Amino acid sequence: MNKKVKSAPASGKAVLEDAIRQLGLVSRAKLLWIMHPLLEDVAIRFAAYIGPHTITEAGTSLLQATLSEAFSKHKAEVDKTENDHFGQAIFARTLLQHSKEIFAQNIVVSTDGGAQKWNPFVCGAVEFLTKFTDAEVTAARTQPQIADQIAQALMLVNLVPKQMLDNETITELFNDATITA
Repeated sequence: MNKKVKSAPASGKAVLEDAIRQLGLVSRAKLLWIMHPLLEDVAIRFAAYIGPHTITEAGTSLLQATLSEAFSKHKAEVDKTENDHFGQAIFARTLLQHSKEIFAQNIVVSTDGGAQKWNPFVCGAVEFLTKFTDAEVTAARTQPQIADQIAQALMLVNLVPKQMLDNETITELFNDATITA
């Protein structure tokens, strides 16, 4: 499925805010961000990396689908366990679980000099798109050709602030054992 647009996103924060607004989750997001600014930072980094044009297999917004799932799982976990720490972990893990989908994206910008294709190994989608003002963007989804572990490792390095990239912090933030069945 192709999707053509003619605008470059302003920033990861703007992309995130737009997606949350379209999902009708503004007040829920504000409350979560006030309580957990690190989750907001991770969500902004996620939005900046995948951008506003990535799509799911069904042709819907990958960013919106992932955020909707993350907010839903966070609420369900907190309601079930009454432990917000578990909710934070599941929110962050939900974003990571969609890492492989990023490598199923074929985002191309048409320029006077020819087509320019986004390479998620090089930079995030927002960084790539801001290099081209008022250009036509075509987004399509293909089959991902990357292992989950590699995709998640790349996203982990891009989502988590560098000062938190140590074994103890990563284990605490994303450990499966902290989430109830």
